Amino acid sequence: MTTQQRLDCVLQHLDESMDHQGATVLLEPDDVRELIELCQFESEAELRFYMRSLDERGLIRNKSSSKYIGGQITIDGYCYLDEVRQPDQ
Repeated sequence: MTTQQRLDCVLQHLDESMDHQGATVLLEPDDVRELIELCQFESEAELRFYMRSLDERGLIRNKSSSKYIGGQITIDGYCYLDEVRQPDQ
């Protein structure tokens, strides 16, 4: 899996975990383990690194702390997801 594919994987997982746009999702330990496996990360630290990157790019607001991992997708993040989901034209 490429770096970009991992970023997209995290962003899509956050989207699927939210009740509605604008919601903040805090991942339970089982969700974190699932995301690490799904996106092929080596560790929770690597997942946190990718969360920071998505935040720096303005696609999420990283709400992670030492106790949990979570975030809120921004409007720019949703616009990016819309582009990713568009079939090739």
